[in-house]
Amino acid sequence: MFGKTILLQPIQGKSLKLDVPERDDLIQFKPWMNDPEVARYLAQYRGYTVEDELGWFDNTAKQVDKVAWAIYHDGQIIGNCGLFHIDHQSQHAEYGVVIGQQSAWGQGVGTAILEAVSQYGFKQLNLRNIYLNVFMPNQGSLKSAQKAGYKHFGTHPEYAYIDGQFVDMWMGQRQNPALLDR
Repeated sequence: MFGKTILLQPIQGKSLKLDVPERDDLIQFKPWMNDPEVARYLAQYRGYTVEDELGWFDNTAKQVDKVAWAIYHDGQIIGNCGLFHIDHQSQHAEYGVVIGQQSAWGQGVGTAILEAVSQYGFKQLNLRNIYLNVFMPNQGSLKSAQKAGYKHFGTHPEYAYIDGQFVDMWMGQRQNPALLDR
């Protein structure tokens, strides 16, 4: 179990697998989290140590409002993703992802991950809505969100300072498709 009250199930696709993270996976995460190209669009980029990653791992395992997966593509770990700020009463959550293995960028992997996690949230956690945020220079994440059916519902102007300038944050939302059929 990863997430105190939520039984986390692996998600398997053709070349994609989302599975419960193991402590050993954190060794792979640290270089990605410290790579400026990977970390530039993270909300809290500051450089990470193994201790930071262990703290994230231990904290996430205890939380009732988070689930997280390690991402495997063609048998190789390439990042992590999850649903955060899960509100079971209001039935919504926020999505986050880090694809650290840059060779997986631009291959449609981000869209496949987002779609798989969204379906898990809708079907297994009975969520009504899933939200995500994208810093506007991150066109790859924006395209993935739109391809996975996320709709723009707002913009935070000049939300983050990236590459020497303030950038907007695109806010997206997807409603559970089962609710749209009613």
